[in-house]
Amino acid sequence: MEHVTHHPRADEWIERLGLRVLEGESGWWAPAFRSDVEVRTADGAASPAANAIYYLLDPRRPINAWHWLAVDDTHVIVDGGPVEYVVVDSDGAVTRSVVSRETRPMITVPAGSYKALRLVDSAGFALICSVVTPAWTPERVRIEPPAQIMRPSWLDDLTMSELTTGNVSAPGRPDRPLT
Repeated sequence: MEHVTHHPRADEWIERLGLRVLEGESGWWAPAFRSDVEVRTADGAASPAANAIYYLLDPRRPINAWHWLAVDDTHVIVDGGPVEYVVVDSDGAVTRSVVSRETRPMITVPAGSYKALRLVDSAGFALICSVVTPAWTPERVRIEPPAQIMRPSWLDDLTMSELTTGNVSAPGRPDRPLT
């Protein structure tokens, strides 16, 4: 099987929205909105109420690597998909959800959780709008795998490695079924 490196629709979105590589997490992104409304966070800091970005996964960057956010993060699939979300809560419990425009177009990852996501079809693409509340700041994110995790059997060493590095270990391999 030939390894796909581009998806024409993804390339159109990258050019149209001016998306650039998201270092650390992988994928492509561009800012879309930052609120002028100021709120106070739980620690008393002032913050814009929300911000939004465009985010895209494609065959070159099919995985968004593990990261922790101190704030709520809502994703809406705008085009393409589906996308598999793996979320680890603060107790280490793992949930897996498939988000698609046809069945479940939105997911909210609660504050204080780790998440990683990947294209269900690594030759496809997904354009996502992400809204973070309160707004994203560098102090509210950690790019790392979860230290505490109750790993189910499907979250094997290869999958953990891919979700940690953002790299598909065997390009062109048949995607493992989502069970």
